[in-house]
Amino acid sequence: MNTETKILIVEDELLIAKALCLQLEKMGYKVTQISDGNDVMKTVLDFNPKYIVMDVRLKNNSCGINAAKELRKNNIQTKIIFTTGNAFETTLHQISGIALVALITKPVEITQLIEHLS
Repeated sequence: MNTETKILIVEDELLIAKALCLQLEKMGYKVTQISDGNDVMKTVLDFNPKYIVMDVRLKNNSCGINAAKELRKNNIQTKIIFTTGNAFETTLHQISGIALVALITKPVEITQLIEHLS
């Protein structure tokens, strides 16, 4: 694994975020974590991740889908892997128009996540 591969975790549930960070760091990824969708743009510009693992529902009533749309509107094409506990038809429809995305239902299995990191 290339230790320069950066992953941004956007997750408001601290235990989930920490578990993902620890597992990915153990595999050699460089990881940073935030909990608010309103901070995604700034963090992406500062950290420049290759991948974003982002919950659909976030802190302060922010939305991962809206954060992803803002990234695309600003021509940032980082691959986004959405996580959600509720893979309803409306969620699938909302993310269908966003380029370079995948969806994983929680609880996130690290092996399933790794499949999307290529």
